[in-house]
Amino acid sequence: MKKLLFGIIITINLLFAIKYLPRFTDYYIPLIIVIVFFQVVLIFKKQLSIPRKYLKIYSLSFVGILLIISIAASLYVDYEKLKIDRWLTIVHFWEAMFNGQYPYSPELYNGNKPATLFAYYLISLPFVRFVPVMSALGYIITILMLYKNDNIFSRRLLFMMPSFLFMWYE
Repeated sequence: MKKLLFGIIITINLLFAIKYLPRFTDYYIPLIIVIVFFQVVLIFKKQLSIPRKYLKIYSLSFVGILLIISIAASLYVDYEKLKIDRWLTIVHFWEAMFNGQYPYSPELYNGNKPATLFAYYLISLPFVRFVPVMSALGYIITILMLYKNDNIFSRRLLFMMPSFLFMWYE
């Protein structure tokens, strides 16, 4: 069952890699191969023995890096040029709402309209201009839960997380 879960995670990551890596580099095929290889090795490695204190240092470092990158992305990345659907949807929804317009009517860059997920938009309201921070907080909660759980499954997932492209792009 756990290998099935890892297989699903790798498949999702592979789909994101195929969709987004060509936007950043011409060497996306070798990069995809290296990332998937790393993930598969982590899954099938018999033993993953790392002392708890190093796991704590790794987890806290990962949390710090995530926060720094997400805050920097919020401040310096133009979400309109990056064309991340979720980011654009949240910003356009709240801009329309604050301008007295029907929030589900503005079209995005690709002609799509915002989904009718009002609870999601409500949760995202404090992060309107800081959507990457909202995503990072979700990953940080996951990291802390995996660290606290501390079994071989959690450790494998914790060490795989930096290779999840969907995490860094979203």
